[in-house]
Amino acid sequence: MDETAYDLSGARVRYFVHKTCSRQWHLRDVRTSSFDLTFVLDGRAHYETDEESFELESGEAVLVPVGSRRVAYTEGMECAAFNFTLDKPFAPFAGAGCFQWGTDEMLNQYFTEFEYQWMSDFPLRMIKCGGLFQLIVHRLLELKQDGGENLHIVKIKRYLLEHYTQTVTVEMAADEAGLNPVYCGALFKRHTGMSILEYLNRLRVSRARALLEYGGARVGEAAQQAGFKDPYYFSRVFTRYAGCSPAEYIRAGMKKSAVVPAGRHEE
Repeated sequence: MDETAYDLSGARVRYFVHKTCSRQWHLRDVRTSSFDLTFVLDGRAHYETDEESFELESGEAVLVPVGSRRVAYTEGMECAAFNFTLDKPFAPFAGAGCFQWGTDEMLNQYFTEFEYQWMSDFPLRMIKCGGLFQLIVHRLLELKQDGGENLHIVKIKRYLLEHYTQTVTVEMAADEAGLNPVYCGALFKRHTGMSILEYLNRLRVSRARALLEYGGARVGEAAQQAGFKDPYYFSRVFTRYAGCSPAEYIRAGMKKSAVVPAGRHEE
């Protein structure tokens, strides 16, 4: 997959509005000078582009590409609209399209925070708005890709990612998600195919591999920095997921580096 086709780092929001539109509201038939991403929060709207027409209702969003014809009207709706530019092509927004977001709780939280930042006079607000807009697009595409991840699972994964170097238990993760520990463990496994401990160990081994390969850490140092308290347990878990012991992993990395010709970077 060409990751550059999914790089949204050059996106810049030029205009944002959250408003309630009456029957008199309409967008006249013109060609857009920027991308238009509109989320319908309540009510209905009709959009027309060069490519097709969209009948939108609450929980849906429409993307109108830059340079496209756009006309819109409503019988009454509440919406959040972003006009933005890109400094490079972004594959998911290559053409007009409709997205289902289902009044997603996470997106609603992002909208609230974005509007607060956008309306503020904080000197760094545009940096925050840029980051939030990328999160909004990421979540929208995530929902399209797999129907949206369970919010409890999102909270648990985020908690594990933020605390994997510390002592973490199922009870602590369950408390973070507001769930009963037994139900929490079962829910996580049903959605991810692995236990919370297995997911945690995978995060830790991934960190340890990076430390051993790029950070110049010794085995014991890598174990501690990755959240393993017992070096023997670390070696056993590392071998399970990496396919070799930490010491063998270091030796393999040294051999690999030794055969990279001078003046070239390993790909």
